[in-house]
Amino acid sequence: MKKAFYGLLVFAMCSLTTVPAVLANPTSKTPEVVFEKEEIKDQKSLFERASKGITDLENSPFSPVGELENTKTKLKEKVKTISTTQHVKSEKYPNGEVKDAYVTTSFAIIPKHKSQTQNYTGSAGLEYDQSQSSGQWDESISVYAYSTIYWNKYNTDYFDLQKVDGGWSIQDSQMGVKDKRVRLAASGYKDYPAGYAEQYKDYYPSGLTYSYFAPSEWVPINSKATPRVFGMIAYCTIFDYTTSWNFTFKNQY
Repeated sequence: MKKAFYGLLVFAMCSLTTVPAVLANPTSKTPEVVFEKEEIKDQKSLFERASKGITDLENSPFSPVGELENTKTKLKEKVKTISTTQHVKSEKYPNGEVKDAYVTTSFAIIPKHKSQTQNYTGSAGLEYDQSQSSGQWDESISVYAYSTIYWNKYNTDYFDLQKVDGGWSIQDSQMGVKDKRVRLAASGYKDYPAGYAEQYKDYYPSGLTYSYFAPSEWVPINSKATPRVFGMIAYCTIFDYTTSWNFTFKNQY
């Protein structure tokens, strides 16, 4: 009986030393705001920041990827992506723990369709002028996808997904977008209670824009432990008069 009691005592002490206090009970302490600035929401300004490599977080964990797949030939090709992160707030808790709030906006850009330029044909059969695919906000763009991820980072190496905004913008009247689906994900290892949290949810936007909060029951995950999936994926089909392509845009860690 005594051995069992000591075993439980050791387990409890280990638990107390490994579970971050803020994550275990985030409402039990009132933090001090030590940094705060207004979020940039203007899309053109964010596009310009991303295209120029301007960011508040040099080593952003997100790696946006855009891919087209011809629905007939199944051939695939990558599309240009750009990204920028804003540091909008920092809060310090009485026990010394810090929570940083970030906003990461990424774009996946499909340049103009062959009806305007006939310079290049990608492997997926979408013809466009490669010389104009530099990521400028101008008439060279055909369609682009964008997403803004609101997330927190704790100094205990935990990430917390808050919200995802995004959409698809059609700049070429000959192109269309259909069959839209957005997946939010924050799957990974958690400490309270210990184990692997499989957290993801699919949404089906009715229009060309979306805004979804992460479910309130989702918990922060360990950013260093693998496997993990943190962020979002947007799926759709883009089409013109003759051809269609599956367009996948991943903005995740």
